[in-house]
Amino acid sequence: MSFNMALVLGGTTCLNYDLLPNESASVAASINIVGSTLGVAGTGLMGPVLNALCPGWTYILLGGILSITNVMLIVLLKYSIKWRTQRVQKNNQANTGQ
Repeated sequence: MSFNMALVLGGTTCLNYDLLPNESASVAASINIVGSTLGVAGTGLMGPVLNALCPGWTYILLGGILSITNVMLIVLLKYSIKWRTQRVQKNNQANTGQ
């Protein structure tokens, strides 16, 4: 599960740095805030979830959530080049005054 989350976070981090190269500090700060918030929420919810479900079903639930996040990687692979190209074109148009 940690490997899966590292892949998703790494992919989104690279995309955000690529899309916003002049705002890398803001990207890093926002990623840290989101990661910390999700970590706190996950830790806080683990006790009630384990009490409501047995450990096996909890593991299945977490696996399902992580499988859904894998869709993010597919979206990144499919659209990231297009998003970057659009961003570069937009910046070029703004710099040339068109």
